[in-house]
Amino acid sequence: MALLHYPVYDKNGRVVVTSITNHDIHDIARVAKTYALGGYYLVTPLLSQQELCRRIIRHWVEGVGSRYNPTRHAAFVTTYLADSLQQVVEQLQQLSGVAPVVIMTSARAYRRGMWATGAELRRGQNKASRPATGSVSACVWDRIWSRE
Repeated sequence: MALLHYPVYDKNGRVVVTSITNHDIHDIARVAKTYALGGYYLVTPLLSQQELCRRIIRHWVEGVGSRYNPTRHAAFVTTYLADSLQQVVEQLQQLSGVAPVVIMTSARAYRRGMWATGAELRRGQNKASRPATGSVSACVWDRIWSRE
């Protein structure tokens, strides 16, 4: 699972880099752990954002936080940083031996044909023998469906 902060569109349709928030780091890492998604990638090309994330991750994996909250430690052990989606895809392919299926989500409404319903994603993923990566909701849905 990966959360991209670049490239993303702003409300005016421009490609921008967005800032990583505390919720992006903590909450999604716990979701990835809860649903055994195999890890969570924060994707940003900004070195300042990467360093902020490294400090937070290090606190929960190696620092005082690892002893203070062992369950958060468990979530952060599989939280990673990447410069780009391409880097995530390459790492997952190297780990699994096959290219992952990339699933993207958006809060925007698109005309039919540009998007798939949850059921369509599920049918397609069940036919694929490749791991899925993409945004949070698509990956969580896929993992929940596979438990049915």
